Amino acid sequence: MRLAIVAVSSYEENGQVNPIPNAEIDVQLFSERLAEADAGFTVHVFPAQRGLAEGIEELIAGLEERPQALLVYFWGYALLSEERGATLLLDGPKLSSFTLARLRRQLAELADVALVILDTTLAEGSFGEPIDAVRAIGGALSSGDSNVSSLVAARLPGSSVAQGPPPFTGLLQMILDAQTGNANDLTPEMLFRAMQSEEVMFADIPAAGCFLAKRDFVLVSGVAPPSVAPPAPNVARRHYEDTDETTAPRAEPSVLPPPPPPPLARPPIRSAIVSVVDIDIDIDIELISEPASSKPVPSEPASSKPASSAAQYCRHLLGEFERARDRDGAYRAAVCLEVLGEADINESLLAAAHRPEGLQAVRSALSYSDWYERLSAGCDEPKTTAVLRALGPALARVGFQHAHRLRREQTLPEEARQDPEKSTATLAKALHWTARLLSVPAAELYVLSEVPGSVAFAPGAERPLLTCARSLGSGFSLPELVCLWARELSFARQEQTALCYFPDASELSLLLLAACAVSGTANLHSIGSDAKRIASGLKREVRGTSLEALRAAAQALPVQAIEAHADAFIRSAELVAGRVALVACGDLELTLALDRRFPRAGLTTAQERHADLLRFTLSSELGQIRSTLGVSLA
Repeated sequence: MRLAIVAVSSYEENGQVNPIPNAEIDVQLFSERLAEADAGFTVHVFPAQRGLAEGIEELIAGLEERPQALLVYFWGYALLSEERGATLLLDGPKLSSFTLARLRRQLAELADVALVILDTTLAEGSFGEPIDAVRAIGGALSSGDSNVSSLVAARLPGSSVAQGPPPFTGLLQMILDAQTGNANDLTPEMLFRAMQSEEVMFADIPAAGCFLAKRDFVLVSGVAPPSVAPPAPNVARRHYEDTDETTAPRAEPSVLPPPPPPPLARPPIRSAIVSVVDIDIDIDIELISEPASSKPVPSEPASSKPASSAAQYCRHLLGEFERARDRDGAYRAAVCLEVLGEADINESLLAAAHRPEGLQAVRSALSYSDWYERLSAGCDEPKTTAVLRALGPALARVGFQHAHRLRREQTLPEEARQDPEKSTATLAKALHWTARLLSVPAAELYVLSEVPGSVAFAPGAERPLLTCARSLGSGFSLPELVCLWARELSFARQEQTALCYFPDASELSLLLLAACAVSGTANLHSIGSDAKRIASGLKREVRGTSLEALRAAAQALPVQAIEAHADAFIRSAELVAGRVALVACGDLELTLALDRRFPRAGLTTAQERHADLLRFTLSSELGQIRSTLGVSLA
């Protein structure tokens, strides 16, 4: 028999130490992991309160057989005394001690081999540094002929800990999740070395140590990946007066969360133009690779030069717009002909007469329907979008852990921070105007000496942080700044923030695969170690209605085609960003010029982005957006 004792308390019954809020909830996933088939522990959760030792003895006395392996996990307070050594502190109206000598003696009597995992905060008045406490605790439990191995972590009192389990327990759980399906046994030494190999995350732990007994303790047995899902965890929550084991498998949700709000009704289409999804024309990138004004003047009249197929199509639509008396559609078709270098004198005059000077006089902001129905028409990836939306705030927190592990997080100086709403700088004022137009939050901006691409998002713990190069503050007109801000802010929407933390199709596929594993549509045993690390974070963050929403969304995402869906999502995000930039500045030629000058690295090519912008300019979707914003000529 393999038995695990998990002891944790919130320490809210006394005022001697700072409480540990939600400790009992945060340790639940760790308990469930120990109860999975490859670990094979029967888990009993005790409050870390006075009477813990007696409760353990009473539990084991009632068992039919002596445990072959006994694991004890404790998350709470410890005290290192110069005279009496180290002891654990138990919760209650008054703190009580549980000496390590007693714990070691108890484990020797109750089991053949044991492992103690202690994640401790040192109480006020402790002697020495955290590493001194780690050595004292490990020596007391595992020295000499002890049958107890120990993994110990300690931190100073008052150390700030983010929501959820402390770094040691979080990393421990991540390694355990990554072990799922591994063919090799996981011992305490192998576990600790694996934790150390995660250098960035291990650096967040002030002091930790591994102390080995004479006999190896197998924490997780090596098994071949199972072909069926593992059984429900066997976790029992006990109080000292309760000796009967009760097992409560995780309940499946019976009610799915409500779908996202429906899009607003489309306004009636008054023009003769088809939707962007129906526009299929070949656009030669050489025709729009340079601004029309920089091209040599042809030696023969434009009317005698053979027109390209794109120009013929644009001119055909111009005629249709004029017959439908759609002035805005005719203007947009003339703009496309001007950009292609194929406009005649009348078409050039039409394009020039209505080209915006300065900021557009918009009368409203983009709506849900504009974003999810019109701007993404013909290039959306709804299945991936639904999964990422279901992750909610967990997306940024888990993404930041991923970026931190890969050492991609940035330290942004506070003196570089600006508030766009309060700043008087043109750069910040343009950002504030653009954010209001797009209905996208932009609460802060960091102006740095250098930024790749001049504008970029940096991984933040709760949300991506917007950065820009100082050079952007001079030499740019307001429409140019708005165009650049709009393109970048398109990636600030909830689903698109994933690309700040998982920037390419390979990394985004890991996130989607991890989400499917957490939802149950993919087998956690069959995914790779990198995806398991991400899944470990998602399991801690996605719960309740968010987990129900994730399960519903993941049902529609085919696991075998995840990389293709990730690729399609990134391509969609890049094309939509260009369309948003065009909507914000209202100038197709300017949008194309800035895309050439400040290309945003990704999967789409310049030719694809420019062709898409021409198609979108001719579409009824852009016409509807311009009408909603109040900038349409109609």
